[in-house]
Amino acid sequence: MGLILADLPKILIPTFPDTESVNISEWIESAIANNQQAKSAYTQAQQILESELGLDKLEFEKPVGYTARFSELGESRRADAQHYQPRFAQLMRAVERHNPTRLRAIRTLNRRGVQPEYVEGGEVAAINSQHLGPNHLAYDSFARTSRKWFDLSPVAHVQPEDLLIYTTGAYVGRTNVYLDDLPALASNHVNILRLTSGIDAAYMALVLQGKVGQFQTAKHARGSAQAELYPADIDKFLVPLLPASLQAEIGGLVRTSLNKQRESKSLLEQAKARVEQLIEEAVAKSGSSTRHSR
Repeated sequence: MGLILADLPKILIPTFPDTESVNISEWIESAIANNQQAKSAYTQAQQILESELGLDKLEFEKPVGYTARFSELGESRRADAQHYQPRFAQLMRAVERHNPTRLRAIRTLNRRGVQPEYVEGGEVAAINSQHLGPNHLAYDSFARTSRKWFDLSPVAHVQPEDLLIYTTGAYVGRTNVYLDDLPALASNHVNILRLTSGIDAAYMALVLQGKVGQFQTAKHARGSAQAELYPADIDKFLVPLLPASLQAEIGGLVRTSLNKQRESKSLLEQAKARVEQLIEEAVAKSGSSTRHSR
């Protein structure tokens, strides 16, 4: 299926009264502006984080060959060359300058969800790996499960501020923070990471989504045909704990980004709904006129 330029002139479009056209145009323009602000806020958060960690000035080595100590093999229990790339060590040195800690020391929960029983129109959201995006969760696209299944699977319950991590497949390591308060269940390919109090979850989601998380995912992921990131390996991640004020600033920008994205979508839905309503009213009016003329 496709739409070529030559076919565009054949598409019929309705014309509305000027007042309606202006209102619809304003909704769309506002939606575009909010979407741009959403992207800008997220980019700003990334820039602040990378600047604070010095990653924006770090040039990663790409040697033809490299070596590792035998003691490192014993420690990590990994014999694959991928695990010992020099760029990983460079990143760790940058992180170590900023109050570093292992994720295992700052989390209260680290486990995968469960395979849910999907129910069309179910009462509870079911989050699987396809709902994790490059910036935010696809809240409007969540699958559904039953309240009964949800109640039977308390270990997979997602709470506000939980970090959800893509653990199997193409986007392994992708991380989003759950910024909602509605009940939800994580699937078996989504890892739930719940942090201790005092750490901004949106800030940490950005840390794991960025170079710090991506590099360590590449270092610790297992499997050849399909990459897998296990909870025990997530626990090994070394993360920087910037001052609380910076965490709040970065996390606040991530939250602003999501809010602007939601506003943008809401405005587009309003515009589409009004267009559909006007068309339906015109069709109804046309049908009524036809009946009267007969």
